[in-house]
Amino acid sequence: AQYVPGVNNNVTLRSHVHRYARYSNIWGYTDSQGREYALLGTNTGLSIVNITNPIMPVEVDFIPGPVAPGTVWREIKTYSHYAYVVTEQTASSGGLQIIDLAPLPDSAVLVNTYLWPGVTAANARAHTVTVDDQGYLYIQGGTATLGGGTNQGGIRILSLADPVNPLPVSVFAPRYVHDSWVRNNILFASNINNGGRVDIVNITNRSLPRLIHGLIYPLGFSHNSSTTQDGNHLFTTDEQFGLTVKVWDIHVLWDNDTTNNDQISLVAQYIGDPQQIAHNVHIKRNYAYLSHYVEGVKVLDIANPSDPVEVGYYDTYPQTGTGFNGDWGVYPYFPSGNFVVSDIQTGLYVLRFNSVRAGGLRGIVRSAQTGDSLSGVTLRFIEANKTVRTETNGLYVLRTNQGMHTVVVSKSGYVSDTLRINIPAGATIVRNITLNPNLVELELSRTAFDMTLRRDTTAATNLVIRNIGPGGPLVYTIDDINGQSMDKQHGSSVVRGDPSKLKFNIPPIHRAARSLHADQEEPTGLLLGDTIIVDPIGDLLFGTGADIRRVLATRTPNAVTFDFQFVNNVNMDSTIILWSLDTDFHRNTGAHPGGFGFNDPMQNIGSEYDVLIDLPGLFSGLPRSFYVWLGSNNQPSAPPLFTGSVTAAGNTVSMTITLSTIGNDDGNMAVAGFAGHFHPTIGLTSLDYVPNVGYGTVGRNPFGDLSWLSLSRKAGTLGPGQADTVRVTFDTHGLDSGRVYTGVLSITSNDPDELEVLIPVTLRTLPVTSVRDENGVPSSFSLEQNYPNPFNPTTEIRYQTSEVSHVTLKVYDLLGREVATLVNEELTPGSYEVTFEAKNLASGVYLYRLHAGSFSQTKKLTLMR
Repeated sequence: AQYVPGVNNNVTLRSHVHRYARYSNIWGYTDSQGREYALLGTNTGLSIVNITNPIMPVEVDFIPGPVAPGTVWREIKTYSHYAYVVTEQTASSGGLQIIDLAPLPDSAVLVNTYLWPGVTAANARAHTVTVDDQGYLYIQGGTATLGGGTNQGGIRILSLADPVNPLPVSVFAPRYVHDSWVRNNILFASNINNGGRVDIVNITNRSLPRLIHGLIYPLGFSHNSSTTQDGNHLFTTDEQFGLTVKVWDIHVLWDNDTTNNDQISLVAQYIGDPQQIAHNVHIKRNYAYLSHYVEGVKVLDIANPSDPVEVGYYDTYPQTGTGFNGDWGVYPYFPSGNFVVSDIQTGLYVLRFNSVRAGGLRGIVRSAQTGDSLSGVTLRFIEANKTVRTETNGLYVLRTNQGMHTVVVSKSGYVSDTLRINIPAGATIVRNITLNPNLVELELSRTAFDMTLRRDTTAATNLVIRNIGPGGPLVYTIDDINGQSMDKQHGSSVVRGDPSKLKFNIPPIHRAARSLHADQEEPTGLLLGDTIIVDPIGDLLFGTGADIRRVLATRTPNAVTFDFQFVNNVNMDSTIILWSLDTDFHRNTGAHPGGFGFNDPMQNIGSEYDVLIDLPGLFSGLPRSFYVWLGSNNQPSAPPLFTGSVTAAGNTVSMTITLSTIGNDDGNMAVAGFAGHFHPTIGLTSLDYVPNVGYGTVGRNPFGDLSWLSLSRKAGTLGPGQADTVRVTFDTHGLDSGRVYTGVLSITSNDPDELEVLIPVTLRTLPVTSVRDENGVPSSFSLEQNYPNPFNPTTEIRYQTSEVSHVTLKVYDLLGREVATLVNEELTPGSYEVTFEAKNLASGVYLYRLHAGSFSQTKKLTLMR
């Protein structure tokens, strides 16, 4: 399966279809020939998509439906070869759409728009529809029981003896019903408007439904339900933030003893992200499939219903945010094992779950120095996208999917550790962990600088460097690098596959491959071009020795050389590098390359290539070679497009490829991939990802100082609790107006967790205005409003001076008591910026006052925690 941390785990994307503006619920249909179809609700009707070939879905018909502004609602169920569609649309063509699916795969036919008793085409609407296996249809919500019960949105029961012309049987309408589930002769009605309430109804006689029990629980918003295959447990969802999926033991409903039907117990709860909403749950054998809006689809192992365990997920909505976005519905019942999901914004997803089972991990985290148990330790399970913390006794427990897990263990004051742990199916294993004290710990006041200045001016701000470790000196250096800033977040959309399990079947290289011959031009000398990637040191996911530090590029008129620089000398007997190359990357509009073997054509990312650097010659018998294939969404199966030799010396591996091979790129390139040690039988024994996403313009020296930026100091040693303030000065003299300049501050230290930290720096230049004299000097003193305001806990204050003067900038509370001195020094004319940190102050309004010569100005700022 493709693997993208935080995006999918144990669920593989087979295909994706996006043709309409918005989408609602989804269902499925399998015809007599075994062909499978997704029935997808859209804003204008029902899309019928043939997914028999799951990687090439084809829409075979579209049945228009009622349309009204502001809602996309459509709910679908099937019986025999008919589909039944209801909607909340308030239009003149409302009612129950009945669609004959028998003509598929050629087409489908709308054979009736049925109006139930008490409604007209102008007011016939329903929220959901249910069909049982005995040939009865249930519509609920909307006006399903208009004129037929206490609530117009109750349940109406219809017979499908004639599937085209349903026959009214009865209504059950003491309350509004959002959705229902039928198991044998019992109906479970989710009464969403009554908080946590599920009416359990005896429908042995469909013409006379009878309430058995009202399952009532606090803090609920009963949305939908589904029973396990044996009927002994009921899963319910509550469509609100922070509410859990609940599991109820309902075996008493089937024991022929009517006196204990109220003895239903809550036996388990599941919650994904508490800030998100669980929507619908559907159960197939020992798995529950849960559509979870912004979090996508979740798969739970429910072999033991009292212990539901998340074992897979696929996030169809990778954007941040909350609310009613993303995955609306899921249908898991296809015989093929594929399942489908509807995403409100992006349509149909055909997926496949890998059928892994649940396992468990527990243990105690202790200090390696004292042996004491450690509370509050964070354990982040990368693949499962789960985080747990140790209790007061150092204990941690996680039930998750079987298989190999990358676990990052961290606690302030200790050196983080990364483990690879294989969790078996059906068992909980014990793994105790020790952490070494981190006597030095780097803390920085800023994560980025973004300064906007007029041309021919200067401004300054501060970077505070602290040692918050418990003991030992922090030794640091700081330098400015001329190059693009990088997003160094692991676990993004370009980190795909489970590299620890990769097996490569590299095709013969002697056919249809062009090689770089001696008469072709290569760059000469060790010319270092633009920094495509700068990687934190010491961030190996597992194993040792393959840690990438930088990837560089050098271009001549005919070729490009890539230099992979590692922290340590390269092992020639085992090191391989697998990466993908996007040669016309645009940092604002271009999609990221996918990584080796995962360059999805649907991303439309332009020229894309897969590259293998094979130092030991494990795949071809030719040591120190590299191979280039056209990018695809699979591991290469054709002969390579290009082959060449690799130069390796010390910690650097270099390869050169002709520009004609990669389409005479425009100089803007992005790369994604990983390096590791490879054993011919075991596979990868170490792994280090190249971060997402490295990019750059060839020809810019990454090690040159930024001409427009200066630092008041470039090194220091800090004892515990000590801090240095580095003055960062921006100078636009000689720069062009209306331009954006970028760079990176590189802070290296002896903090084992942060040996190198990169801070992106952006300078934007504006034209000269009349507030400055002909030499670009401010014509007056001024104090600007702080930004952001309100703030927590830091804010920026800008000011300018028009003459050499002693300047003070102080902060006071409303009683006039000084709480901070930000500036107290003689300054030359110019524009300045200072950071105010209020970590130890209470929320409230404060005053900040600038004194410079005879000038004085005061403004208010608000701290809001």
